[in-house]
Amino acid sequence: MDWLDKIPKWIQIPLKILLPALCIFSGFLLLISDNLAEKLYLKEFRQQNGFAFGLIFTITLTLILVYIIFFASKPFIEKCKNYLVKRRLINKFKKLQPIYKSALYEMYRTPTHSLKMEMSNAVAAYLLNIHAIGCSQLSSVGYVFDFYLQPWAIWGIESEIADAEKVIRKFEKDKQKLQKRKDFNDIQQAYENAKEYLKFIQSPVNDSDESDEW
Repeated sequence: MDWLDKIPKWIQIPLKILLPALCIFSGFLLLISDNLAEKLYLKEFRQQNGFAFGLIFTITLTLILVYIIFFASKPFIEKCKNYLVKRRLINKFKKLQPIYKSALYEMYRTPTHSLKMEMSNAVAAYLLNIHAIGCSQLSSVGYVFDFYLQPWAIWGIESEIADAEKVIRKFEKDKQKLQKRKDFNDIQQAYENAKEYLKFIQSPVNDSDESDEW
């Protein structure tokens, strides 16, 4: 089997070409009839090296199937990873203390999703440290910089908006049924809170109207 000595040179061929070629060739050699093999002068060759070609066919076919499964499932795996990362960051946002959320809400309500704050501001420093906000490199007024929301903070706010909308829709749809429940007052309070939250977060403010409390 001198042809085995040439295998290292085959490795230079791209796998996406080499594997299918080896699979087709070895499978063809194994599966053709004796009459066809004899006409192609491959019958004796197949008898002498049948085991090697059977091994090559099995290995290459397995690798091809694994490649197909891997590349077919890669987009799904990436979507799952992105979803889990996004959910983890949203949960991180929901655990923030109210004072930090308030600053993020103010940024979200501006057209540019940004807010001017001093670099020494404790709220800005904390949010910058956890990468909830970013900071411009230039300042036009001393130590006052433009801080802007990072994507995951926007995801967290939009998740809270979606939760509030669900509470409102559920209450308005099942109001008569909910009135019979003992905890109706709590449910109604959650409904009112959700309406107030949406009214607040969806009321845009101009950069000139930004609060000075930060």
